[in-house]
Amino acid sequence: MFFIIIKIGYFFNHRKLSHPNIVKFFGTNLQQSPCGTKVMIILELCLCSLKTRVMSHPENAPARSEDAAVRTNVLLWAMQILDALCYVHDERFVHRDLKLDNLLVGRNFTLRYP
Repeated sequence: MFFIIIKIGYFFNHRKLSHPNIVKFFGTNLQQSPCGTKVMIILELCLCSLKTRVMSHPENAPARSEDAAVRTNVLLWAMQILDALCYVHDERFVHRDLKLDNLLVGRNFTLRYP
């Protein structure tokens, strides 16, 4: 399952979002340090990005594989991404930086949109 990541201005409203392909947002915390204040964003733990997943298994890259299972996985990923994007858009949010690095792989290898 993939998760969609959304930037800081979005996090204040992210608590309202509840979808199987959206990364769960738990909150924020301010951490004081000698370099200044840092904002910590606490999200659901994911395994890796879709880019990392595809690049770490080049034999399973959609463009290089003749295996029907690989193509089926790509179609499932596309459906999960579109389902999450439809939900986000219905909630009046727009993701302005959709790329493989921002699509996260969750448990059971489902895509999650931060």
